[in-house]
Amino acid sequence: MPIAIQDNPVIITISAEERARGVASQATILKAIVAIAEDGLVVLDNAIDLSHIDALNRRMVKEAEDLINRPTTHFNSPGNLSQVPPICADLMFEDVFANPFAAAIIEGMLGPHPEVRYLHGNTAMRGEERQDVHADLAWRHWHWPFGLVVNIMLIEADKTNGSTEVWLGTHRDTTLADHIAPDAGVIKPELLAKRRSVRPPIQPRIPKGGMIIRDLRLWHAGMPNGTDIPRCMMAMVHTPAWLGNKLLLTLPESVQPIIESWKGPVRYCAEYIDDKNFDHLALEFKYDMRGGLPKNERDKWEAKWIGEWGHKF
Repeated sequence: MPIAIQDNPVIITISAEERARGVASQATILKAIVAIAEDGLVVLDNAIDLSHIDALNRRMVKEAEDLINRPTTHFNSPGNLSQVPPICADLMFEDVFANPFAAAIIEGMLGPHPEVRYLHGNTAMRGEERQDVHADLAWRHWHWPFGLVVNIMLIEADKTNGSTEVWLGTHRDTTLADHIAPDAGVIKPELLAKRRSVRPPIQPRIPKGGMIIRDLRLWHAGMPNGTDIPRCMMAMVHTPAWLGNKLLLTLPESVQPIIESWKGPVRYCAEYIDDKNFDHLALEFKYDMRGGLPKNERDKWEAKWIGEWGHKF
């Protein structure tokens, strides 16, 4: 009979010396990569200037009130809305959008020049409903890292205000067969019961400004916020350059020189438009890490996958 394990994610505190140099130590990179490989996620603390976090949180909380009343807003579950963070010159902080410590870890796992092709977030308002346990993908996928999401908590999060439920280690052997349907991310209930007996889910406490680097394959679920304080979280999905993803961000021209001035390995793959035509709150919810393929090309992808790799995965 398997013995149930109750544990917490690995939290790495970036040292004062690392902060001063702006460079992650070899020990930090190694510890983080091992944690992601084994658990499916790692948390970085003390990696971001908290004044930057506070500035972003103030704006996102204010804008959430606007989003709630827009008919185009995408809700992940009742009370949990998708929310693009503010994309403007005065809030494009390099230690948030291209954090050097997270970038070094991501490059170590995905290879040179990892690409950001999804920039979003979510805000949990007061509510009682949770998400189904799911993985952030609904297509045939490889059994090695091909996508890492960086979530940034803009306030401290725990069970009371909607810290994400995570099922550590589930990324290691999951496949599309674990989902309730080929086009759904939700995991089969019987597999959840089996997994719970071995390694039950947890809702970890994440400090304000904490950076969660998570493998896209990891099972997880958004949880309700039982407080009156909105819980805002940013999300940036990184994919390897070798994947050939076609998905593009839409960003205002005013931030292009800022992004292009960043010296780290992470690249933002975007089309830049005139600022007067840009409203980050009106951006369409787009998420397709298999390659950003339009719907009429997805059958071709499926056929190619089965032909080339179907016998292995």
